[in-house]
Amino acid sequence: MWPKLLLEFLPHLSRLIPAADNYLNSRKESDKALQAELTSLKEEVRSGFAGAAEDRYALKGQLKTQIASSTELAADLIRLRGVMESFEVRLAAFEKRLIGTTRLLWSVFALLVVTIVLLVFRTSR
Repeated sequence: MWPKLLLEFLPHLSRLIPAADNYLNSRKESDKALQAELTSLKEEVRSGFAGAAEDRYALKGQLKTQIASSTELAADLIRLRGVMESFEVRLAAFEKRLIGTTRLLWSVFALLVVTIVLLVFRTSR
């Protein structure tokens, strides 16, 4: 019975084998194409990650530079505040001396006017 069934299916098998071969070959080609696409996608992703890592390292270096710069600016600002405070103290002392000097000059001027008036009256007599 089995040999009879095989003989009946043999013509069908002779048509199915090339069709199956064509299907499997086309499937193999599409699998190769898919594998090539996945490989290229893998390379793109890797290069993207590598670029992102390089960008991150570059940004990290710039951030370190900015931190160092801001630290220097903070130190300069602290020194500037100290200088400004000492300048304010010196300016306040200078203003006090200027007020005293101005009062002294007005007193000298008043005495000079009184002296001139006395001299004018004495010489006129």
